[in-house]
Amino acid sequence: MQDKIKDKFPEWCEDITTKYELILGDDIDSLMCYFYQYFFMGRTVNYFIDWNYSRNQQKFYRAGKKINGALGLDMNIEMNNTKCWDNHIVKFSNADTYNTNIANINIAKNVRNFNYTEKACVSSFITMLSYYNVDISKWTREQLLILCYIDGLYYPFTEGRSNFKPTATKNLELLEYEFLVPFLEEELKKNKNIFVEMERQYKLKSKILVENGFLKTDIDLQGLSKIFNCKLQLPTVELKPFKTMYKGKDVISKNELKEKLKDANRCLFNFALTYKNSYVYSYVNKATISKLDILEKGE
Repeated sequence: MQDKIKDKFPEWCEDITTKYELILGDDIDSLMCYFYQYFFMGRTVNYFIDWNYSRNQQKFYRAGKKINGALGLDMNIEMNNTKCWDNHIVKFSNADTYNTNIANINIAKNVRNFNYTEKACVSSFITMLSYYNVDISKWTREQLLILCYIDGLYYPFTEGRSNFKPTATKNLELLEYEFLVPFLEEELKKNKNIFVEMERQYKLKSKILVENGFLKTDIDLQGLSKIFNCKLQLPTVELKPFKTMYKGKDVISKNELKEKLKDANRCLFNFALTYKNSYVYSYVNKATISKLDILEKGE
């Protein structure tokens, strides 16, 4: 990762020894972040968020009481300055406030609605690898294909999306992974459906769920284990629900949204700009906020 980007990341990212308790999300990006944190830093999952629990709700689970601070994987938690790795756009306008403990290239680039087309279409996983100077040039073809699939890193290099290619190329240069540009061009030239086929083969779009207190998924972890030459499996901790978040959409500034929620005795939990002039978010009711204090303060 280029220094001009890395220097804008939170200082806590340099800490690779503290056993932060991981907050796992429900997709492949968060899961790959977990594998890296687990194998190289010895960190384990104590929390799980089902972002798609229902049409209008998200569900927060935990395995036990907090001992160390929490660390979210592929998520933007607005509350309690929770440490997170993320790739979403967390500002609507330039004046909007955000959680400064988020490690996110789109924060470092100050992406918001005004310059939305400059967003980095990269995963939280590859951002993490880049920050820690992981030399992925030594990875196998199959490993790189999986990496480039996650969160659509390959999209700007497909047919009909040439307008986005210069920005995507620049973002890979910021990560110092620019060799992926010719790699993607060559792979898509040989087979324009390579990523669709891989997605189906390994069920990469499948979500992670809680069933009878334990995590489950249809993602082909056995197949991925063969590709990455190590045993990849879901955390085996027993999880219990302890908080519900409620989903919303809006087009007002983020700071205006916070005031709107405050007036309704609610607090912003998660925020992501999904289009140039609109975003999705979730909130919690203030009457139950104390349950979430464990993310930083303990219980």
